[in-house]
Amino acid sequence: MTDLILTYSVHLVLVLLLQIRVQADSSLDNSVKQLLSTSRYNKDRKPDSFSYVNVQVDIYDMAKTEAKNAEFTLELYLRMWWKDARLQYSNYSSLGNVSKLEIPEVNTAQIWQPDLYFLTDRKPEIHDRSIANRIIYIYRNGSIVYSERTSLTLRSSLDLTFYPYDQQMCLVELQSFAYTNDSLILNWHDSNPVKISGAKMAEYLISVGEYGHGDKPPLEQIGIYSTLRASIMLKRTGHAHFYQLYGPSFAVVFVSWLALFLDEKKVSPRLTVHTGCVIALTTQWIGIYFLLPAVSYIRAIDIWMITHLLLVVFAFLANILSLMARRDDRKNEIDKRKDSGGCEENFLKH
Repeated sequence: MTDLILTYSVHLVLVLLLQIRVQADSSLDNSVKQLLSTSRYNKDRKPDSFSYVNVQVDIYDMAKTEAKNAEFTLELYLRMWWKDARLQYSNYSSLGNVSKLEIPEVNTAQIWQPDLYFLTDRKPEIHDRSIANRIIYIYRNGSIVYSERTSLTLRSSLDLTFYPYDQQMCLVELQSFAYTNDSLILNWHDSNPVKISGAKMAEYLISVGEYGHGDKPPLEQIGIYSTLRASIMLKRTGHAHFYQLYGPSFAVVFVSWLALFLDEKKVSPRLTVHTGCVIALTTQWIGIYFLLPAVSYIRAIDIWMITHLLLVVFAFLANILSLMARRDDRKNEIDKRKDSGGCEENFLKH
């Protein structure tokens, strides 16, 4: 009987706690709805006549690189901080113990947001599964934190002079689309506004270069826009190219010169080896050109391939010269035999 009473009491307490929790959540939802009600809050109007927005970019992955198109795709978190005094809730009794409100993605459209965009982004994309990956936090004093997960495809002005030991710079620029610097100013957040959190690739070492802010007038007749700039440095390691490029090309040159030590009588195998080496290097060079964009200057890899191709051609010419010299020696030997044979006949006649 005691166990039954105890079990009933526990169930009753759990039901009461659940009911209190449901009532609290319901009260919280009603307060949020009242806070964001269109009768008191206009999401299409800026909070103040002049606003500051702090921005942070956290890069967590480098999805892919396309050297042919000079494109690099980054996965990142974009975070923004601003203040909207209209969303203060310190006078709401139902929210007295709540330090911040979490606004899910389905309700973020009810809140005014800075219309930032990346000037250097070629394929803007917000990550979404069933809903987009974004969230907003509202604090008691009206401070707002916005966070979203997005992809950024940057185009770099590639300098392949020292390829495959080159270093590229990708410029990241953020700007408001509609608000000039008379009404909205962008600033980087804290002293470390651009972070790289675990973004790694086998071919590149990723680091943050210089960052700052300034003004950029895309349309001078409209106004000047506050702009944030940061550079992402991509340093190619070149280790993979040692096995895929340097090793094979060196082996081809070695084989081409090794063929010179074949028997001089085996003319056809020697020519076949040298011809095959020239074709192998040429094919490898063409493959490199398919991977890289066309440029008007000489790259380090071009000097490497030209040097090795010339070494193979020199080996081929050395083979030809040795065969010609051997043919001349045979001809001279035959002529000497003929001359010695003629002298013997004349001696016999006398």
